[in-house]
Amino acid sequence: KRANTIMTSQQNVNWARFFGDIKNGIPKTARINAMSCHNNSNILLEGTALSYRAVNMFVDILNKSELIDSASLIKTEKHASMVKYSIRCSLAQKKGT
Repeated sequence: KRANTIMTSQQNVNWARFFGDIKNGIPKTARINAMSCHNNSNILLEGTALSYRAVNMFVDILNKSELIDSASLIKTEKHASMVKYSIRCSLAQKKGT
């Protein structure tokens, strides 16, 4: 349901490509637990990873996506052997919109 809400709020985004960039970019030692939309132009990704390095790699990869203006790590928290993270992605606007 959340993905549908996000996709209908930002119809000028190529969602198949956006989700493909995330799928291809997330390190094998990280996962996304939640995704939400804020202000119709920011996506918040929350998840866990085995290391801070994996989280930072994920942010770097997201910043290389043409569909994301910027990806910023806004929170990390160590829990036992896992690192919880929150990443804010500002969506790029399609040219001509």
